[in-house]
Amino acid sequence: MSSSALSFPDYTYSVSYALPTTATFRHLRREVRMMDKTPEACAIGLPRSIFCVLVLGDPTSNTTNYASTGPVVEGEDQPDPRVVGMGRLIGDGALSMQIVDVIVLPLHQKRGLGKLIMRELTRWVEENMPKCTYLSMMADGESRRLYAQYGFIETASYGTVGMSYHPAVPESVRKAAGER
Repeated sequence: MSSSALSFPDYTYSVSYALPTTATFRHLRREVRMMDKTPEACAIGLPRSIFCVLVLGDPTSNTTNYASTGPVVEGEDQPDPRVVGMGRLIGDGALSMQIVDVIVLPLHQKRGLGKLIMRELTRWVEENMPKCTYLSMMADGESRRLYAQYGFIETASYGTVGMSYHPAVPESVRKAAGER
């Protein structure tokens, strides 16, 4: 557990360096409208994370029972209701790494938790990785402004464009996109 803690009248937030459970990871992604991942993919991918930051929210006595989890789904493990944010590092552990899954639940946004996650991730890289490590990430919408505060720059100005491939997208759609 880190000494990083933030207090508000309704919640106290702390940091854990554990991996989220599959149920918690999927819940966080769904709550911020990120693509869901299968339990099978989570079982393979999450343990391969190089480093992970979880933000835990503990309600204060002033809190009206804010539930951070969605409806109970029969037959599924349930997410940890204390986990209100996360971020992960993935990659080869020296040459190339990527920050992924930076998530803060909507109820807990605008409280500096995204900054807390980014501060912990970049601190870990600076303390544990070679100076030549290439650290990248994708920014959705205005999140690029947050990431710029931690030294990330938009690579398009250097002629580099982020690209992605997703096997679930039909080949005809991928081909049409490539012909543009």
